[in-house]
Amino acid sequence: MDAWPFVGRDEELAAIETAFDGSDVDAVVIAGPAGVGKTALARRVLGRLRAAGSRAECVVGTRAAASIPFGAVAPLVPADWRPVGGPLGVLRAVATQVGRWGGRRRVAIGVDDAHLLDDSSVAVVTHLVTERLAFGVLTLRTGEPVADAITALWKEERAERLELGGLPAAAVDHLLGHYLKGPIDGLSRRRLTEAAAGNPLALREMVHGGLSGGKLRERYGVWRLDPAYQPGGRVTELVARHLVGLDASTRHVVELVAEGEPVALPALETLADAASIRAAEESGLVTVGRSGARVEARLAHPLYGEVLRAGMPLTRARIVRRRLAKALLDTPMRRRDDALRAAQWQVDGGVITHPDVVRVGARQAIGWSDLRLAERLARAARNAEPGAEADVLLAEILEYRGKSAEAVALLSDEPPPETTDPMLWAVTRAETLYWGLGAAGAAERVLMAVAGGPRGELADGTRSWILVFDGRCGAALDVARQVLARPGADPQGVIWAAAGGTAAAGFLGRLDESDAIHDRGLPVAAAHRDVMPWGVYEIEIAACLAHLASGDLIGARAFADEGYRLAVEAGVPMMVSGWALFSGLVTAAQGHLDVAGAMLREAFAGFEENDTFRFRRCCGAALAGVSALRGEAAEALRWMGEVEPFGAGANRIFEPWIELWRSWTVLSEGPPARPSGTPRAPPSWPAPPTCRRWRRPRSTRSAGWAARSTGTGSPRWPYGWPPRSRRRWPAPPAGSPLRTGGHSPTRPRRSSCWGTTCWRPRRRRWRPGRSGGPAGAASRSCSRRGPRSGGPGAPARARRCCWTARSPTCSPPGNGRSCCSPRSTAASRSPSAWGSA
Repeated sequence: MDAWPFVGRDEELAAIETAFDGSDVDAVVIAGPAGVGKTALARRVLGRLRAAGSRAECVVGTRAAASIPFGAVAPLVPADWRPVGGPLGVLRAVATQVGRWGGRRRVAIGVDDAHLLDDSSVAVVTHLVTERLAFGVLTLRTGEPVADAITALWKEERAERLELGGLPAAAVDHLLGHYLKGPIDGLSRRRLTEAAAGNPLALREMVHGGLSGGKLRERYGVWRLDPAYQPGGRVTELVARHLVGLDASTRHVVELVAEGEPVALPALETLADAASIRAAEESGLVTVGRSGARVEARLAHPLYGEVLRAGMPLTRARIVRRRLAKALLDTPMRRRDDALRAAQWQVDGGVITHPDVVRVGARQAIGWSDLRLAERLARAARNAEPGAEADVLLAEILEYRGKSAEAVALLSDEPPPETTDPMLWAVTRAETLYWGLGAAGAAERVLMAVAGGPRGELADGTRSWILVFDGRCGAALDVARQVLARPGADPQGVIWAAAGGTAAAGFLGRLDESDAIHDRGLPVAAAHRDVMPWGVYEIEIAACLAHLASGDLIGARAFADEGYRLAVEAGVPMMVSGWALFSGLVTAAQGHLDVAGAMLREAFAGFEENDTFRFRRCCGAALAGVSALRGEAAEALRWMGEVEPFGAGANRIFEPWIELWRSWTVLSEGPPARPSGTPRAPPSWPAPPTCRRWRRPRSTRSAGWAARSTGTGSPRWPYGWPPRSRRRWPAPPAGSPLRTGGHSPTRPRRSSCWGTTCWRPRRRRWRPGRSGGPAGAASRSCSRRGPRSGGPGAPARARRCCWTARSPTCSPPGNGRSCCSPRSTAASRSPSAWGSA
């Protein structure tokens, strides 16, 4: 593996250089835990001082050299010195030689691992510093005993002590990108970052261990860390040194906290004696602090838990989990995650004494989108206590995981007589029928049969959500309005209806109503987050879709970025994949094809494990479209081939987009051959029934061209066409590429070379020369006064300014001509090719 780059220490580096150049201190002591980067920082400082003209030398303290007097500072002893005068003679010889180099302002001596120096070497180093013969840059490990002479340096203010913490998140991201040479999915990045806690050595060893063990693999161009990965190798060695010397009772306390952190202190006191708990805290391995009204025990570093759990024998781990489960079950379990923890400890311990708690824990695992854990808990609860309730719960989880055949086998065609919640059975049955089998009609009938009973809003809310994804947005909006208008409606039904109504109104172009429904449902979802953790995600995803469908790409991007960030922070795998998909769709619509491709690949890989709403087909088709727009025909065909086996079923709302991406994929292969002598007929397209048609003003002097509107949200111009040709064009929103590129244009003009729409200035009203950014440079290179906008060299000039722009109808970079015939280029501009959902 490559050497680590030096990143994330700019502030510390500047502070040490400032101390050398213009302060009264004569040394800097860099203190920190093992692997945090003390040595790398000291070496970088010495290297920069040496490059600036100063003399910089370095000595290293080791346990082996500590057994020899002056062993660490031997490189500073003059080569021609003879053993005269004993230890004092050595000290004088080193001081004389270093003094000839120029003194405090010209000389720096680095001492790595100063806590390992022998007493004689300590005397030499402190003498050089206190006599101002050299500037000292010392490193020492926190928690290790240090010589009094070195401690006195910062106590007497002769040295500045610098506590070195973990690397910032941006630096960790840079290191991961450097090592992996490609994007890494959000959850894997989060786990590695949290486990390493900014420690570069721990991060390096975890990445190396994951790669060598096959647990960190590249899938569809994105690196993913297996959830079952357990650190080993040098990572274990880093932690093992902290466990040396612990007695059995103290180690047992550390293991209890490792398996159950955070552990409530009263519960821990029932499992271990007070002296052992105090010893574990004093060792620095366990910290005790207050969280709300509860006092809890945690491990001091996340890596301790990873290593301890990986190295604990299975039989001992089962005993520890049983004790933790019993201690928690004996409490009132008031916290929202207590049932999940108690359920998991019962199952992992091998003894299930409360199956009802395990079922509640499985449902909580669904709420946190940990579907693998939810399935394991649901199966264990069903084995411990079979029944209709256990069957419905397991079927619901299996459907969420994409195992529709097994879910259908568990559910009967009619509600079981012994079921205690027919509504829950109906919702689960409808979701299985629609997303599992694509049977929208059957799903509707199941929901409508129970809509008139208790909690009927739950059935109607689910029906609204299904109708949206089935492409019947008008009906979905009507059902959502009815649910939201009912006083005292079931909160879960309100949340689903708000999500369905928000998305449906957006697809129908009613963005104001969509925002109003979103604002109506979001407070309800936030107030019931404990019962329905998915609620907020579903409403925000619906809002992102609504803004995307309405052409508000800036608003959709804001929803997507914030949703993805929150999902990664919460560690919710399914929601991370969903937000990665929608973020990729939005960034692709904005033209950021590299970012879109990375996000879509992350989503596609994530949907292998969690594809509750069957988004994988849409995601793969979008990747094909992005590859086609980048000019990668083979890649586009490969992605389209990946999704062909899925077939069409659920999610018909995305079918127009999928067909558009399919068209771009076909076009990316090149124009079809036209037999010689075949007359070239101009294309004739019927106007869509809901579209307006207006003719270009005569002053543009371009025959045979008419602008066609596809309504608000057209992919050609996402802000809609004006109703009349003589009206001024609407100004794009602030921050959009067109606003960045220039003022609002007054008239569109089509370039025969670009395969896109060019914008011609009308006299002096639009001044592209005043704009900035790549879009502005591209517009300045292409636009000029006169009857024609563009020309043979315009595409090439625009490519040099905005090189990321690609289109299947454009030739490879460097060629200003179209690679398609005029007929093929005209076909690519057909309104049917720009259809939207």
